[in-house]
Amino acid sequence: MADGWVTGKTDVLDYCTRHFGFHSWQSVRYWRKKYALPVRYLPNGKPFIVIKEILVWSIKYDEIKKSS
Repeated sequence: MADGWVTGKTDVLDYCTRHFGFHSWQSVRYWRKKYALPVRYLPNGKPFIVIKEILVWSIKYDEIKKSS
């Protein structure tokens, strides 16, 4: 996480648990599909998130939820 991104399933899940309250990898996958949570995959299949990208996403998601 020192470079501004989190790599690996367990580290991504730990980050999402701390910031969004997810408790399983299935929750991360669900939010990625339904709400476009910015989880990407490296060519070797390892998931990663860019911290700035997920912060921007969370602000936009919050604004959408407040307006509806």
